[in-house]
Amino acid sequence: MTGDYGHPSYQGYLNDQCVTIARVLREAGYQTCASGKWHVGDEESARPLQRGFDRYYGLLYGACNYFKPGEGEIWSGDAPTSVPRDGSYYTTDAFTGHAVDFIDLTAQNPLQPFFLYLAYNAPHYPLQAWPEDIEKYRGQYLNGWDELREARYQRLIDQGVLDPDWELSPRDDRNRPWSALTDQEKEWRAGLMAVYAAMVDRMDQGIGRVLDQLDDLGIADNSLIFFLSDNGACPYPNMWGDQPRTDEQGNLIPIGGPDAVYAYGWEWANAGNTPFRKYKRYTHEGGIATPFIVRWPAIIEPGGLTDTVGHIIDIMPTCVEVAGAGYPGSRQGTEILPMEGSSLTPILQHNSDRPDVLYCWEHQGHRGVRQNRWKLVSSYPEDTWELYDMEADRTEVHNLIDEEPEKSNELENIYQQWAERIGVLPWSEIRG
Repeated sequence: MTGDYGHPSYQGYLNDQCVTIARVLREAGYQTCASGKWHVGDEESARPLQRGFDRYYGLLYGACNYFKPGEGEIWSGDAPTSVPRDGSYYTTDAFTGHAVDFIDLTAQNPLQPFFLYLAYNAPHYPLQAWPEDIEKYRGQYLNGWDELREARYQRLIDQGVLDPDWELSPRDDRNRPWSALTDQEKEWRAGLMAVYAAMVDRMDQGIGRVLDQLDDLGIADNSLIFFLSDNGACPYPNMWGDQPRTDEQGNLIPIGGPDAVYAYGWEWANAGNTPFRKYKRYTHEGGIATPFIVRWPAIIEPGGLTDTVGHIIDIMPTCVEVAGAGYPGSRQGTEILPMEGSSLTPILQHNSDRPDVLYCWEHQGHRGVRQNRWKLVSSYPEDTWELYDMEADRTEVHNLIDEEPEKSNELENIYQQWAERIGVLPWSEIRG
């Protein structure tokens, strides 16, 4: 995402043939602000203030220490800024604070609408949280990931979120059953998950502050809010492992504090993706399916649920339609590529179904295409296609590739045409 692989489709920052939602809405008269994680390029031309935002505070990169970000990692406006080093700083709280301050500023000009992009880095690793938040969850996960997956699966069925005909996917083959762990291992692993939960809790508190501010200003009813994650649960420790570590003096580095750089590992990620298979990076549902919650009190009755398929690329056309904005065909002499998605407003306003669905994905060699009820998907480096009927088998347990060769070939052709059009290259070639 931020690495330059020497090809226009993989240059590591936003190109000049696209515009952000902020750019489109600002030209329609909106005040615009981004607070939080950016991670779509630190090149000067790709930073928030150059891409349509009036104000920015946050992290240009993918991750950082929540309590002690490195020098130059946190930016304010168009330059790095220093942060307190007295133990009072925590990125989630800082991002919330700047978002609330921006909403306060908009109150000075109530006739001008605003667009706020609040992108928390929580609960991305490293696992770090305030002690009082961790305490709420201490001991809550001692029953382990297997029991947690079963309980979440049943609760989702009871809530009407999941079709009971969709089977709970098996535990990932690489993951041990909870019963195979020693008591000491169980305590450690449960502690990792408790910190993860605490990080989500602190983010939830921040979202509550934002919603309260909209209420206090009397603008909540006409504020359209999208809440979603960027991918499924992440098992990859990278430089941060999930095993106990010691400092230079041989002392155990406890979970959750400013010196802890742990991740929660494959097993808890598998539980986090209940009931789906795979993880972040993959194009199986465990990698790409996330909660998508919309709040618009003046338009949407609370508590509704739709199983209509949507995609993050649909947010731009939705914002354009709701704001009455115009989408540019060119900017400063450069052609702007047309929008890929379609507006979600018919679903939001009337809970109507889409007549046709077609989405494609590629990420680090993992590929997928969804056409209505059918999904074709493959994982790198195996590159073997799998086919699933998503209406009957959303958890991708029953591969129908041999039973439906014509549909498989049709979807593969659709994917290849899309990949060629947008410039997808083989991941083995990109990695070199």
